[in-house]
Amino acid sequence: MNEAFKPKEHAMKEVYVGIDVHKDENVFGSAFDGRCRGELIGKCSADMNRTLTFIRRYMKNNNLTKEQLHLCYEAGPTGFVLARRLIKLGFDCQVIAPSKIPERAGDKVKTDRLDACKLARLHRAGELISVHIPNVEDEVIRDVCRGRTDAVNEVKRGKQQLSGFLLRNGYRYTKRGKQQLSGFLLRNGYRYTKRGKQQLSGFLLRNGYRYTGKAGWTEAHMRYLRELVMPERAQKMVMEEYLLRIDAATAQVGRIDHQMELLLQTWSRRAFVEALMGFRGFRTTAAMVLTAEVGDFLRFAHPKLFMGFPGMVPKENTTGNHRRQGNITKCGNSHARWMLIECAGHYRMPPKVSKALSKRQEGLSREVRALSWHAQNRLNNRWYKLMFRKVHHNKIQVAIARELSSYLWDLAHLVR
Repeated sequence: MNEAFKPKEHAMKEVYVGIDVHKDENVFGSAFDGRCRGELIGKCSADMNRTLTFIRRYMKNNNLTKEQLHLCYEAGPTGFVLARRLIKLGFDCQVIAPSKIPERAGDKVKTDRLDACKLARLHRAGELISVHIPNVEDEVIRDVCRGRTDAVNEVKRGKQQLSGFLLRNGYRYTKRGKQQLSGFLLRNGYRYTKRGKQQLSGFLLRNGYRYTGKAGWTEAHMRYLRELVMPERAQKMVMEEYLLRIDAATAQVGRIDHQMELLLQTWSRRAFVEALMGFRGFRTTAAMVLTAEVGDFLRFAHPKLFMGFPGMVPKENTTGNHRRQGNITKCGNSHARWMLIECAGHYRMPPKVSKALSKRQEGLSREVRALSWHAQNRLNNRWYKLMFRKVHHNKIQVAIARELSSYLWDLAHLVR
């Protein structure tokens, strides 16, 4: 019998258990109430049923109740499935933020056993900070939103790779080229007619001129790429593969957008998403992404705490009367930070309720519309004050995003 499972001679009031969770196996370490160091309990398969059996067996052999057992593990790629199951069964289980776990400068040895015991010991000392465990509905929508982000990035990568391929082979698509092309045609007797375009295409192909358009990745640009004739058959095949990849990723984005629209209709946070769409810069995608990442805005007692969730508070190193602040910590939800910063860019423009924004605000309360308008005025004024101080535009956008988050916190309290 494993020594860790033998009944202890001393009475135990509280037991703190740290779990080092992996894909294939879980390692358990414990720290008893009043003891200094953690002890290894053992390890078992990562299968859910075997993990639960392991925990129940440990409780039985040590005469523990669920109220005496406090479980924790690091947030990671295994998600929240284990925590949800344990909480549903009545256990006290927390998922710990990895970036907030204290580290000793002299600790150079890291093993699964030491990690499990360390979690248990720090959990007993109250030195760990847990993360919010989203409900299943929020996590499903968050997965859909992140899938859309991956698809958009795939489209972007495909376009960059295709642009590089064409540039290496001497094909350019620039804005100035269209003006140069018009002058060239007039000098050579061509007119801007349908027939002239046909003559132009043949002339360019025969003489090696590059067709150039006004803007990249428009319908005209894509049409040009599909009709482009390359000297080597293999190069044409490579370009067609790039185009197929871009088309597939673009179609995937469209399908996910449609799925997001359907999910919004039955989402419990639909009221907040629709209110958020009443703010400048937030349409369906941005509003759903941010809401899915944050979940319950009301769990933050103060706007400053919400600003820290995406890691948009500045670093600080203050000693005595000397205060030194640095860049933002970036210790938080990167998806929420990215979306807030992207949406904050809209507030550099003068305050205005456009036709599209007015349509999105239909059905919203007067308080929500007033908050949206107040945000436009304040954030735009703040943008230009920082700009006149010669602050870099990227820093301005992050500062505006941080202040925008406080308005969203107020919005959550209006529509709760």
